[in-house]
Amino acid sequence: MCPVMPGHPLPATGAGHDGPASPALSRRLLLTGAMAALAACGLPQQGPRTPAVLAGASHGRYVLIDVDARIAASLGQPPRSGLGAIATDPAAAPTEQVGIGDTLDIRILEAGTGGLFATGNGGAGGTSFPGIVVSRDGSITLPYIGAIDVAGRTPARIADAITAALRGKAIEPQAVVTITGSDNNLATVSGDVANPGPVPLSLRGTTLAQAISGAGGSRFPAHETRVTLVRAGRTGSASLSDILLRPANDIPLQRGDRIVLTHEPPRYTLMGSVGAPGTFSLPTPDYSVLEAIAAAGGANDQRADAGGLFLFRHETATRLAAIGKTGADLPPPSAAGVPTVYRFDLSRPKPSSTRGPSCWPTATRCSSPARKRSSSKSCSPSSIPASRQRTGRPIWWIDHARRTGPPIRAGHRPMTGPIPDHPAPIQPILWPEQGIVSEKSLFFRLSGPATPRKAQPGLRFDDGGSASFDTAFNLFSLGKWRRCCALDSPGLHLSGSGTFRLEVYHSLPDHPPECLLARRITLTPGAWIDLPAPDSPAPGVLHFTLHAEGPATLDAAAWTTTRPPRRTPRLALCITTYRREEAIRTTVARYESFLRQSPLAPHLHLIVVDNGNSTDLVPGPHLTVLPSRNFGGSGGFARGMMEAAALGHTHCLFMDDDASVLMPAIAQVWAFLAHATDPAAAIAGSMTFARRRWCLWESTAAFDRHCHPLWNGTDLRDFAACLRMEQGSTPRPARNVYGGWWFFAFDLTQARYRPFPFFVRGDDISFCLANDFDITTLPGVVCFPDADFAEKESLRTQYLDLRNHLIQHLALPHMDIGLRRTVSIPWLLVLPSLFQCLYETIDAQCLAIDDVLRGPDFFARNADLRARRADLDRLLVAEAWRPATAPPPRPAS
Repeated sequence: MCPVMPGHPLPATGAGHDGPASPALSRRLLLTGAMAALAACGLPQQGPRTPAVLAGASHGRYVLIDVDARIAASLGQPPRSGLGAIATDPAAAPTEQVGIGDTLDIRILEAGTGGLFATGNGGAGGTSFPGIVVSRDGSITLPYIGAIDVAGRTPARIADAITAALRGKAIEPQAVVTITGSDNNLATVSGDVANPGPVPLSLRGTTLAQAISGAGGSRFPAHETRVTLVRAGRTGSASLSDILLRPANDIPLQRGDRIVLTHEPPRYTLMGSVGAPGTFSLPTPDYSVLEAIAAAGGANDQRADAGGLFLFRHETATRLAAIGKTGADLPPPSAAGVPTVYRFDLSRPKPSSTRGPSCWPTATRCSSPARKRSSSKSCSPSSIPASRQRTGRPIWWIDHARRTGPPIRAGHRPMTGPIPDHPAPIQPILWPEQGIVSEKSLFFRLSGPATPRKAQPGLRFDDGGSASFDTAFNLFSLGKWRRCCALDSPGLHLSGSGTFRLEVYHSLPDHPPECLLARRITLTPGAWIDLPAPDSPAPGVLHFTLHAEGPATLDAAAWTTTRPPRRTPRLALCITTYRREEAIRTTVARYESFLRQSPLAPHLHLIVVDNGNSTDLVPGPHLTVLPSRNFGGSGGFARGMMEAAALGHTHCLFMDDDASVLMPAIAQVWAFLAHATDPAAAIAGSMTFARRRWCLWESTAAFDRHCHPLWNGTDLRDFAACLRMEQGSTPRPARNVYGGWWFFAFDLTQARYRPFPFFVRGDDISFCLANDFDITTLPGVVCFPDADFAEKESLRTQYLDLRNHLIQHLALPHMDIGLRRTVSIPWLLVLPSLFQCLYETIDAQCLAIDDVLRGPDFFARNADLRARRADLDRLLVAEAWRPATAPPPRPAS
C-alpha cells in the first residue's frame, strides 16, 4: 500500500493543511481521480490511490462520504454566498436634502407688475436663477436677499425661506427650487466594470444590481465576478450571479456605499488517472464532475479504478449536518472548514432521479449545463440503449460521453480518450495573401533587418531583426477560448531555421503587456518546436515576438493544445452563387489549394449552390455542385443545409461566393467548433470596408429597430483598439446579436429554424435571432467585400429592408419592443429618403408597410416576390441609374 504523507488532514495532494487556508485554495476545489488499477507503488502517480484515501479516512483525518441519491438530493446546490449583516441592515434611503456642492435652479415669481423679479408680459411673471452651486459654508446668495443657509434643507424648505425673505420687498413672491445636480446621493462602482465611477441614487431607491448595470455591467461572466460592498467600514461580498438571481442579495444602496467588482474565476484541480491532469476553470456555475473529467481527456481506461473517484473540499458543518454527519463523525475543523472527501463509486450505478454529480453539488446531471432546452433524464442504465452498454466500462461514463456533446448522429465522432502524441494546432498564424488583403500590419510588425518572403509565406531575418505578432489577425483570444472551450493554456508551435529569443506576452486593455515566457530557441529546417505557454490568471489575448540572433527564417507558427477535441466536426462549406463564374472558379481554386496542404481535408466538403446554372465546376471528392433555380442567397443556403445534412455533415459554414476570407482561418474555426463546450457555439466572420481593408464595417451586429454594426470603424492596425474589441466581444452576446452570412459557421443540430427559402433581405438576421446560437468572433476570421453596402442600395433593397425590420419585432416573441417603438421603425427609414427627396423610394417603403399590415397570409401567397418585383420595377423612373450625358458641374469659385 502506498503511504499517506503524515501531518495532512487530507491525502498528499495539496487539498488541505492544518493551518488557515489561503484565499486561492479556499476558492478552489480539488477533484482527484485516485483510480489506480496498478498496485505497484513504485510507478509514477499524481495523487493518492484508493487504499491511501480510505486509510486517511479511517485515521480520522477527514470525513469520507459515499455519494448516493439521498446525499445528492441534500447537497444538490452550491453553498450560496451572501452579504451578511449588510443585507439585513436597512439602508438609509436617499433624501432630498441639499448638500455642499449641489446645483440648484431657482425661479422667483411675482403676482403683480413692476416688481423686482417681474419680466413677463406687462411687467409680471418671474425670474430664473439657474446653476446656483451650494458653497462650502452651505449657503447660496440671491439678489435682494443675500446669503441663505440651504445645506441640510429640502427644496420646499428653501423655497419657504426665500419667500419669507422677500416679503415686503416683492409683490406676493413665490419661489420654486429644484435640485439639478447632486454630489451627495451617490454610490461608487469600481473594478471590473465597463464604466467605473460614481452612480447617482434615485429617491425611489437604487439596488446593487441597478448600480452595477448603470456602470455598464461586469466585464466578465456573472459567476466569475465577485461583488464587494463597503459600507461604513463594514464589508460584505457575493458573486454577481447570486445578486442577479437571489433578490435577498440585491439590497438597496445608501449614499457613500462603495461597490468593487473583481474577476475571480472559480477553478478546480484534477489529478490522478486522467488524460490531462491540471487546473481548469469552471465554465458554468453548475459544471458537473463528469464534465470536468471529460474536459481533462477522460479517465485512463488502463489505470482508472471505477470505484475510486474522489472529490476533496472543505465543507461547512451546517451542510454536513444536513446529511447526518455531526459532532463525533467529524474531524476537527480548520479555518477553511471541515476536511471532507466525497466518493463516487461508478462501478455500481443505481437508478436515481438525481442530477449529480457536479463540481459544486454532489449529484449526477445528464443534461449539458449551458443549455436547458430538454428535460433531464435519469442517469440509470435503463436510460441507455443496450447497444451502447459496454462491459468493462462504468455505465455513467458512457452516458456522460453520449449526452454532454451534441446528439450522436451520422458523422459525429466524439473524441474523449488518450491525449494526442503531439500538440494539435488550433490557430495557425495567418500571412498576407495577394488579391485578398496585403496590409502587413494586420499580420505582423517588423523592425530591424527583417523582411517578408516573396515566393512563399514566411519571414527572413538577419541579426537584430525582429517580428511581433501582436496584430489583429494573429492574436490568440485566450478569453474566448476559455469561455467557450474551457481551454486554459495553449502552446506555441514554430517552424523555421536559426536562433531566436522568443517572448510570449499576455495583454489586457489599459494594462501593460505581461511577459509570460522569455526563452532562447533554435529552429532547424524541416522540424517543429513546441513550447507550452504559461498559465495566465486573466482572460485577454496572447501574442509573441521573435528576435533573431543571426540569419534566420520563420516558415510557420500556430497556437496549439494537447487537449483532445470534444467532437470531430464534418464541416460543409456552403456557397450560393449567381452568374459570377470567375469569382466562384477563383474561390474553388483557393479552397482546393488549401485542402492539398491541410490535415483537415477529410473533414471538409464544399457545396456550391449554382442559382444561375452557369458554372463549369467539376464535382469531386471534396466538391458538390447543385444546379438550382434562382431563389436568392437565402434559398441557396437553405438548399445547401439540406444537402449538408443528407451527406452526413455535422456543421455548416455559409460563405460568400467570392469567399474573400483567408482560407487557413477555416482551420481555426474547425478547431474552435471541435473544442466548444456548448454545441450551440457559432462563429461569425467580421467584415471590413471594401476600400479600407484595415477598417471594420462590423464584427457582428445588434438588431434593435434597425441594424447596429458592432465595432464599426475599428482600426485593425491599432493594437489598443484590437484589445478593446477582443475584450468587449468575449462575453456571451446579447440575444439580439447576429452574424452575417458572408461567413457563419454553426452546428446543424442547433438550427431549429431553417432559412427562408427565398431572398427576403435580412435573412441572416432572422436566422440568428430565431435560433439561440452562442455567437463568437475570432481574430483573423475576417471577410473583405468587393463593394460596401451603400453601393448596393436599390428600390428593391429599400422595400425589403423596411419589411424585414418590422417583421423581426413582430414575429419573434423575444424581440417584442412594444407598440410605440415598433411604430417608430418606419420613420427611422423613411425620413432619410424624405430629406433626400427620393419619392420613388418612399413609395416602395410605403408598399412594404402595407404588405406587413396584410399579415402572414400575404407572405405565404407572395413568398417568391415575383409580383412585388414587377410593382417595384414600375415605380422606378427618376431614380434609375443612367449614363451621364454631361460633365459634372464644377463647384462655384
